[in-house]
Amino acid sequence: MSHCPRSRFCAVAGCYLAGIGLTLSATVLADEPAAEIDPQAETIVRRVAAHLAGFRAIGVDVTTSVSMDGFGIKMKSDTTQEVRVERPNKLAMITKASKGGLGSGMSLNIISNGDKMYISLPMMKRHMVIPAEKSLDAMSASPFAAMGGPAGSGLLISLMSDTPYEKIMEGVRSATCIGEADINGKKCHHLKFSQDEMDWELWIDTGENPLVRQVVPDLAKTIRQAGEQLGTADVFQKMKMTTITRFTNWDVNPTFTAADFKFVPPPGSVRVESMLEGIFDFAGENKGETIHPLVGKAAPVCNLNCLGKNTVDLADHKGKHTVVLEFWASWSEPCVKTLPIVASVAKEYIDKDVVLYAVNVEEDNESIRKFVSEQEIDVDILLDKTGKVSGLFQAEEIPQLVLIDKQGLVQAVHVGAIPNLSSQLRRDLDALLTGGDAASAVKATGEAADGGNAGQ
Repeated sequence: MSHCPRSRFCAVAGCYLAGIGLTLSATVLADEPAAEIDPQAETIVRRVAAHLAGFRAIGVDVTTSVSMDGFGIKMKSDTTQEVRVERPNKLAMITKASKGGLGSGMSLNIISNGDKMYISLPMMKRHMVIPAEKSLDAMSASPFAAMGGPAGSGLLISLMSDTPYEKIMEGVRSATCIGEADINGKKCHHLKFSQDEMDWELWIDTGENPLVRQVVPDLAKTIRQAGEQLGTADVFQKMKMTTITRFTNWDVNPTFTAADFKFVPPPGSVRVESMLEGIFDFAGENKGETIHPLVGKAAPVCNLNCLGKNTVDLADHKGKHTVVLEFWASWSEPCVKTLPIVASVAKEYIDKDVVLYAVNVEEDNESIRKFVSEQEIDVDILLDKTGKVSGLFQAEEIPQLVLIDKQGLVQAVHVGAIPNLSSQLRRDLDALLTGGDAASAVKATGEAADGGNAGQ
């Protein structure tokens, strides 16, 4: 599967945002200058670390608001996780609410019951099981604990570890107390930290019960480094991303039961050995397509504005046309390659009641018109300004090609720049136009190959 620049950025940014627990801090080399730590800042951090060290368990709601502006798109999301931590090695990070383009895709649930750790991506309907870390100290260095979404749960794990102060201050080049501020009615110390990967700010209660109330990282360094690592620094240069993480409903020393750390797979979730299994391996090689969850189901009901034309209601085509949808964006290199191919093949079937719509994902009209003009593409373009329709069609990666038959059923979904796209699209359309049911054949083949894996 081909990952587009936005999805690669979201993946990298998600890991860094999750790392505000400072699991991504750099190792300080012996010949590097000593960190400049304000004594007042050190006292405050040691105080909150010592305070939480006295508790066997904590519970808290962690809400993060993220906004991203780049590639001609703007996205906002809010994600709330319910977090439970209990010594020596129990953890539950469960998404309670998630809305917006970034939030839904980055909702990663993690549960460690002391014996096993369960990592689940509900939207992708997959989960994996690995041995649990033996301590919260070890868990704070786990990449999975750091990838609990943009909720800042890694900070809580560090605070509950055996060495909380050291975990928080690891890699910090400077720390200062810049005053006091009110956060949700709580008077807090306002601290600022600087690391190689990012600068960040922290708000901690001033009273006798010092608890973390808010974390805000400055992601300028993170974005620049992400672009350099991906070899697309110019693309990331104008990217802006902000996040605010708030901690509410603190519950110190609660009495948890086994049920609080029990993993129940989401409906339809399949156990896998890797979250990328069957989709995209770590070397970046295409491992072949999996059966998309929409195949064989009724296409989502939706209507969108058409660039330069009237609103299009997909339901109007039921009983009349076979519909081809290509989800795309001009900043995605795979989309730039596939859209002209899809448009060309679709033209061959115009007189056979086949309709093509190129569904643009969250770009402004000016960028769309410029791209279409430069590429000389003649196709009706639907405007998915908020990403809502992309969400309905579960377009987690673009390009995504969807074929809907005259009965309104999704017969095929192809994600990414698949090999031999033109030949594949012609085969799909020929099969549908001769009365074939591609969805049934695909699902039957997939279920036989799966061998009952969903029940693991």
